[in-house]
Amino acid sequence: MAAIRPSRAIMKSVPALEAYNIYRAFHKDSSPVPVETLKRALSGPLQPIEENQKNRDGRNIWFELTLAAEWRLRGASVSLGEPDLRLTRDGIPFLVACKRPASNQNIDANLRAAFKQLEANLDTVPVGTFGVAAISLNCIFNQGDKVFSGETSSLNRLLESEFAKREPYILPLKDARIYCVLFHVATPSLGGAEVDLLCASHTLAWDLDRPSIGSKIFREHAQDMRSAPRSR
Repeated sequence: MAAIRPSRAIMKSVPALEAYNIYRAFHKDSSPVPVETLKRALSGPLQPIEENQKNRDGRNIWFELTLAAEWRLRGASVSLGEPDLRLTRDGIPFLVACKRPASNQNIDANLRAAFKQLEANLDTVPVGTFGVAAISLNCIFNQGDKVFSGETSSLNRLLESEFAKREPYILPLKDARIYCVLFHVATPSLGGAEVDLLCASHTLAWDLDRPSIGSKIFREHAQDMRSAPRSR
C-alpha cells in the first residue's frame, strides 16, 4: 500500500466505476428491489474517509450492491433479497449475509451478526439451502487515505492473515447449514500486472470443513468469479 494521499480524481473514479458496474448488472432488472437498495446506498458519504458511525449504512449497502454486481457481471445468478443476497447455482440456493466492519476490532462481532442473520433466514427456507457470510475488509485495509500499489498476492496474504486470526472462532460454528466465510477487499489502485488500474479487488472463500453438495458448488462459484471475465 502506498503511504500517500490519493488524488481526488482517483478517489472519485472508484465509486464511479462501481456505480457503472451496478448499473450494467441491474439496469434490466424488473424488480423494484435494486432501485430501493440503491437509494439506501446513496444516502452515505461519497468517500469512505468521510464515514462515521451515523452515516455508515449507505456504504454498507453499497458493498452488497458491488458484490452482487461483480458476481452477476461474471455470469452468476444472483439477486438482492433477505438476508442480503441470494445466489443460485446448479439448482442449489445460497443465502449471503454481507457485513462491513468499521475496524479490526469489529470483525468478530460482524461475523456473529452474519451467522445470526443467516440462521434466522435459513429457518424460513427449504432444506438444502446453504448460508454464506461475506465480510468486507475495506475499512480495515484502507480507511480511504491510501492507494494500493501491489499485486493480487498482497491482497491474498491480507485476507488469509485475517481469516487465520478468526479460525478458532469460526470453525466451531455448529450450524451445518452455514459452511462458508468469504472475505473481500476492494481499494483504489495504481494498477499492476495482476490488478486493474484505479480499483483492485480480491475475494477469498473458506468452507468450514463441512463437505457437502453446497460446499462443492460454492467452491466452483468462487473459482469462476476469480477467473471469468466481466460481461461487456
